Amino acid sequence: MKKICLLAIMAMFLFGQMAAAPAEPESDSKAIAVWFGGACALLNSEGGALVEAGEWEDIFSLGNGLFAAGKRVEDKRLYAVMDETGSLRTEIAYEMLARAGDILVFRKNGLLGGMRETGEEIIEAWYTAIVSNGEDGYLALRTNVLDDESDQIYRIDPVDGECASDAKTLSGLSAVSDGRMKALSPQQNMYGYVNAQGDWAIEPQFLSAGDFQDGLAVVSTDHGTGLIDPDGNWHVQPIYREIFRGDGFWAGISGKSIDLYDKNAQMPLRSWDAQGVYCGIVGEYLLLYCENEIQVWDANGMCKMQLNALASVAWGGGSLVVSNGIWGEQCCAIYGSDGTPKTDFYQHILYLGDGEDGALYAFLTFDAEEYIDENLGETRYNPDAGSVRYGLMDENGGEILPAEYLQLRLVSEKLLFAETEDVYGVMDLQGNWLYCVTPE
Repeated sequence: MKKICLLAIMAMFLFGQMAAAPAEPESDSKAIAVWFGGACALLNSEGGALVEAGEWEDIFSLGNGLFAAGKRVEDKRLYAVMDETGSLRTEIAYEMLARAGDILVFRKNGLLGGMRETGEEIIEAWYTAIVSNGEDGYLALRTNVLDDESDQIYRIDPVDGECASDAKTLSGLSAVSDGRMKALSPQQNMYGYVNAQGDWAIEPQFLSAGDFQDGLAVVSTDHGTGLIDPDGNWHVQPIYREIFRGDGFWAGISGKSIDLYDKNAQMPLRSWDAQGVYCGIVGEYLLLYCENEIQVWDANGMCKMQLNALASVAWGGGSLVVSNGIWGEQCCAIYGSDGTPKTDFYQHILYLGDGEDGALYAFLTFDAEEYIDENLGETRYNPDAGSVRYGLMDENGGEILPAEYLQLRLVSEKLLFAETEDVYGVMDLQGNWLYCVTPE
């Protein structure tokens, strides 16, 4: 078994469309890549076609006005770099394309190399992993990251070339933040941190280690879990069983208490008895799951809401989306920072992303059959997936589009992908179709 296993678990809520996270609009480009059920198109900011749907199987953003465009060549899909006019900057020759800092990483014959945004290859395809070091260079591996052997870390400078660092790892490469990257030492079988040159900056001594965020990283020892700074000094001693991080705060859970901290504080703002209480983080809020209710606390230690035990809480667009009842009832609304609803109540609400004038949300309507759960002896609802319809509203509940769409998602600050029973395509926020495809 490989020395480290990265497991991603996706919880599907109702069905795929409802659980999907909002797409990040391409904010740094005049062009937008849109997927049309097996084919992709590249559209301009007004919804006009730069590359028609069907010319390419796949188009996705690489940032900075560049895209990866893929189509089948003989028996496999290969990619080229495309600019925001739809013109190609490279041949269709790459198995994969991704961004790493200022360069584009490509894969040829199963190995990774790097190119400038112009398409000029500057790092030969010799590597199994490449990440930006957060400065002007890169960290890379040459060996199989999936076997049980240690991997030498190399630093790559586009001018000076490659040099082996003083560190080997068993955990592959991850993001470099605050000039540090976690790594599992094959000698100690413990985690430490390397610097931007790939050399050990914090010696291996931890059972587990997280990425640095706001100058602090969560690490664990035999004694417990705590926080360190980029020099390896303890910001908070390892006294906790677990640490959760939110937007601007963090919470530590021990056997006795749940402690709330400001993001830079070393003493808790508030503490709760941990007996029979579970903890969660949603955006800027701490959730305490008690026996008969869910409490919502802000980063200042103020209780904003007390919800029933069946409630669900999500975060998006700077607001809480709360369903405070039995799922399927009209009990879901967007709440403000004062803990009161800003909108009417709907069966379900999804954050889509930020438009030109603020956050945008889909409100959902659907038919649901009531039944009694035999185990709980309580009312529940079975949704009819075919009856689901999406509408669009702003963060204050102002209805923009009625609930008559099979699907809605934001593809830019002012454009939506929409689907009806007869057509799907891109429309503006007023519901005017700009680019349509008729299902076959």
